[in-house]
Amino acid sequence: ELPQWLASVDRQEEAITTLAYLRKDSVTSQAVIEEMYKIQAAIEEEREACEGLRWKEAFLGKGNFIHFVIAFIIFLLQQWAGQNSVK
Repeated sequence: ELPQWLASVDRQEEAITTLAYLRKDSVTSQAVIEEMYKIQAAIEEEREACEGLRWKEAFLGKGNFIHFVIAFIIFLLQQWAGQNSVK
């Protein structure tokens, strides 16, 4: 598994072991420990940024609504003009 995923599901020891294996270094290596701290900081920052975000805000929130409508229309037109409409 990826060290980022392992760290995000609170499997820190496995994440460090995997990271050390991928870097061909020891678990106690300074480079591995620093990279693990960076991974943990990025995960924490992402959790803080997504805190309080609901599905409604993701699709209909400020700035997202027009992107959602455009993507929905493109999807609708692709399905309408697909092979099934020819038969």
